Amino acid sequence: ESFTVALWVNVSDIAYPTSAIIVKAGRNCYYGPGREGGRPGWELGHGMNPNNGSLNVCLRDWTPSHNHTSGFQVRDKLWMDPPAKWNDLMHKWTHVVVVVDRGLASPSVRWFIDGVRQQHEISLAHLTAGPLYDMQHDNPLEIGMAYGWRADGSYDEFRLYKRARSDADARALYRYRPPLHACNTTS
Repeated sequence: ESFTVALWVNVSDIAYPTSAIIVKAGRNCYYGPGREGGRPGWELGHGMNPNNGSLNVCLRDWTPSHNHTSGFQVRDKLWMDPPAKWNDLMHKWTHVVVVVDRGLASPSVRWFIDGVRQQHEISLAHLTAGPLYDMQHDNPLEIGMAYGWRADGSYDEFRLYKRARSDADARALYRYRPPLHACNTTS
């Protein structure tokens, strides 16, 4: 299935293991193909490089004909449009949208920084039709943590959609501002 992750992130530091944005469901990337323990799922952000503009993406589907250590996996990076890099976004709120589109026409992963679609995409054409958005396993959705490592920064307005949002949707999510009374804590 397709899905979209959207959030505001304020990165404080990108120290080892270089993780500023971490969102994952399942145990999939640490357990590469053929290594027991991997399950269908996805993960975004673990292992980023502050000196470039990449976001690690790992997706693993499940093929019923294979044993529990199998499944097809995509492990790649999304790149920001040059000359941007993560160091440029430190200590400021940045809106990030990652769209995993399993549509038949052109399955891919694309992303947006502050409402602007980045040119680089990851093709998913070689994956099977297995479920990448599988919340039925015994691992919960994790935000800000992966394999014992935590991101250093803050997240806000985290959203997870069970469909691929359009470019217009991603821009609208960036521009959206809640009503003043929604979270007003001042008197």
